Amino acid sequence: MPLQYSVCISRAPGFPFNVDLGSRFVFGGHIGYQHQIGNFVLGVEGGYTDTGNRWSSNPAGPDCANVFPCQARMDGIWQVGGRLGYAVDRWMVYGTGGFAATDVGTRSAPGIEVASATHNGWFIGGGTEFALTKNLILGVEYLHYDFNAQTQNTDPATNPGGVCPLFCVRRIDPDADIVRARLSVKFGRDEDYRPSK
Repeated sequence: MPLQYSVCISRAPGFPFNVDLGSRFVFGGHIGYQHQIGNFVLGVEGGYTDTGNRWSSNPAGPDCANVFPCQARMDGIWQVGGRLGYAVDRWMVYGTGGFAATDVGTRSAPGIEVASATHNGWFIGGGTEFALTKNLILGVEYLHYDFNAQTQNTDPATNPGGVCPLFCVRRIDPDADIVRARLSVKFGRDEDYRPSK
């Protein structure tokens, strides 16, 4: 489903390194548990989104000290959190939120000054689901992710040209937004999941 995410990087003495990673289609999976009490549905769910692991670039310019294109990539998103829904007949609307983590890589040119780190953070969102059958549920949801900012230091082995210290230290603050369709397979006793009218 479409993914929009960006990596905002800034470092002294005045070379901001900003990369908008743009929109692309992603895929993933999820697993969880839900329990219905009247019209209310409580649950917990974990999942993984494959973001494509592809480098995106800004052209060389003031943001990149007029040297090389600035590049960044997000290597997938893990998440676990709670869900609170309200069900009527075959429909349910819900909100969700919890913990998320991703790996972000950066470089100032292909293969040069590569750095990476794991960023922890949170997500929040919501969606709607429709029970196609007693075991198949189709849904759509929106999620916003906000990961912690931290400093990345480049590996000396990937800095053969001696360009440091221009880009060796990077302050990275990633976030992401996802709109996606979901198909869930439900297991459990039928009486635990009867929709309330």
